[in-house]
Amino acid sequence: MLAYHQAPPYWAPMRFFVTAPLFGVLAGLTLAIYGRDMLAQRWDPVTLAVTHLLALGFLTMTMFGALLQLVSVLLAVQPPWVTRVAAFTHAALTAGTLALAAGLAHDLPWLLHAAQALLAGAIAAFVTSIAIALTRSAARSPTLRGIALSLDALVFTAILGLLLAHALARGLELPVVKLTGMHAGWGLAGWVFALVASVAYQVVPMFQFTPPFPARLQRTLVPGVFAALLAWTIAGSIDSPWAEHLASACELLAALALIAFAATTFGLQRRRRRRAPDATLEFWALGAASLAGAGLASLAAQVWQEWREHAAYPLLLGTLMLAGFGMSVVCGMLYKIAPFLTWLHLQRTTQGRASSYARGVVPDKSARRHARVHAVAIALLVAALVVPVLARPAGVLLAVSAALLAANLYPLVKAYRAGQSA
Repeated sequence: MLAYHQAPPYWAPMRFFVTAPLFGVLAGLTLAIYGRDMLAQRWDPVTLAVTHLLALGFLTMTMFGALLQLVSVLLAVQPPWVTRVAAFTHAALTAGTLALAAGLAHDLPWLLHAAQALLAGAIAAFVTSIAIALTRSAARSPTLRGIALSLDALVFTAILGLLLAHALARGLELPVVKLTGMHAGWGLAGWVFALVASVAYQVVPMFQFTPPFPARLQRTLVPGVFAALLAWTIAGSIDSPWAEHLASACELLAALALIAFAATTFGLQRRRRRRAPDATLEFWALGAASLAGAGLASLAAQVWQEWREHAAYPLLLGTLMLAGFGMSVVCGMLYKIAPFLTWLHLQRTTQGRASSYARGVVPDKSARRHARVHAVAIALLVAALVVPVLARPAGVLLAVSAALLAANLYPLVKAYRAGQSA
């Protein structure tokens, strides 16, 4: 039973939701300006900047907001200091992401140092608050266990990222390639995928009217991915043939997990009770297809060494996981969570008198138009890895996609304010 009466104040999660699209616009415009040079190889400074604009500014931003809401209603316990933590985390994450992107793109060590402090503070404050809420509640479910593991993965991702930023700022000699691979693996599989999968157990049946995810998958998927990441990290730290075989086996298991989750999501959508077209379904279908594509690309790398060493391989994985999977499912969830959040708080603060303000302010037609634009943007991003001239139009469409999300979310804020003053 969801405890909606324990939902945090409206602006605690909503400030994250309305800020995230701005980072998507910035990432798309950066790609449109720099174009084909960005997609030449993964180590391009601007490529790294855009990657973190999406990973931190768009995905982590929205995931933090969603967790503030979801943990409260699942546990029936608000995270401690929720209003202050939300305000501080939002400000520090916003400033830290901008500083990191600028520092990476323009090789400015002082900005990298500032980003380290801001992002470390944001993540530490947020994770501490959520962790306390998790320990205070007796509630246990695959979703909550998955959230806890994904937060552990976020902490490890952050530690590796801070270490890499410090190495870049100070010019330290570290195994940058190996550490970057671990940073990306924990961030994409341990933080983004594990959290989305854990949240999906609740939101996909609720919002898409599907049967529940299989109980065995809920129990084993995220813990299995987490265990594979741990073994993969240990194996990557050891220089021996058996460690290489173990690392390959872990990558294989992670790839199969991505494909299994994508296939299960498709299967549940086919069995949904409500057959009417819906933007959320389209976004989740695009996300599942991108996830399956990432899993298949990783499987191919296990048997085709030339593909594994190709410059396009890590770029394809990043594109499919961040823009194709992460952004798509986040957009799909926002079109359900944000309107409901607005309606819920208007019901609470006006005793239902102003709840009509939140009804129909995001027409499904507008949301579905956004889904089509985003799908074309993802297709162009993938195609640009082969035909670099497509990078600029891909960036333009990515910016347009994020701008459409912002334009569709803003009326909710306007409706909330109108309801408050009614």
